[in-house]
Amino acid sequence: NFSNERIVKNSFLIHACGDNIRKILKEIPSIGDTDIKQIIFDRPKILMQSSDALKTIINHIKKFDIEESSIERCVEVLTLGPDTVYTRLAELSQIKDFQVHFSHPRFLRLIHYQNKVKQRLEYLKSLKIRCYSIHLLSASAEQFEKFTYDGMDKTKGMDTLELLSHMFKIDSIEIRSQLKLHPNWLQAPLIEIKNTFDYLRNRNFTNEDIYENIIILLYPIPRLQSKLNELIEWKEENDENRKISDVEVRTLSNSKLISLCLYFIEIEYHFTGDGIFEVQKLEKHQDPVITISE
Repeated sequence: NFSNERIVKNSFLIHACGDNIRKILKEIPSIGDTDIKQIIFDRPKILMQSSDALKTIINHIKKFDIEESSIERCVEVLTLGPDTVYTRLAELSQIKDFQVHFSHPRFLRLIHYQNKVKQRLEYLKSLKIRCYSIHLLSASAEQFEKFTYDGMDKTKGMDTLELLSHMFKIDSIEIRSQLKLHPNWLQAPLIEIKNTFDYLRNRNFTNEDIYENIIILLYPIPRLQSKLNELIEWKEENDENRKISDVEVRTLSNSKLISLCLYFIEIEYHFTGDGIFEVQKLEKHQDPVITISE
């Protein structure tokens, strides 16, 4: 369905191998939910790749637990060499700042623009900007410059919702309804959210315990660590005289422990939500004394 005009605009197609084109159509009939013919029509340069190279790239992407449907959001990745795709995936998988984006449908944009993305990340770090999105890292130069000029260390929340929806297997609309109760949720860095989640899971809290108190994920580990440790220690004492508001600590569920931890964090900041910001920025504050009855 290429018109003569479209072929002229993509004159390199004249050099494509007819047999290879037929092989691509036969062996890769679709990618995700999209017909390969539509993908080729949108990105004719793909036809300069061999069928085997395209299949290898798709397999590399799957090996890193990235959905094949993600290719539909960045078909340009199919124009890279298979070895290049694998090397870039392997490299980004070792960098924490990028690990949190692996489940994002547009993650492959980071692969396609990897050199630019890495330079931008380092620049944002030099500006002490910690909230960034896949869109920002791969955006046009004009959009990126506008963001850094404005100096707003916050996101639109889409990457946060994608990450949490993937982790909890819950619709992002429901997650947004919970997060928006916190006034500063758009200013919580994605990497801190993932670190706090991993910390709580390592402390034997279940996904259900965490989701019931999902706001806790907006807080960096140093903000909650001492308070949560103390609450856990009190529960493990199994002392019927150890009480909070006349409730025996030993009877509290893990979900309630997280709720209390969240309460003791925010009471320190008068429930403004400011407790989510970097610890060093708010180090003048001291942990409040938790009052208990014995």
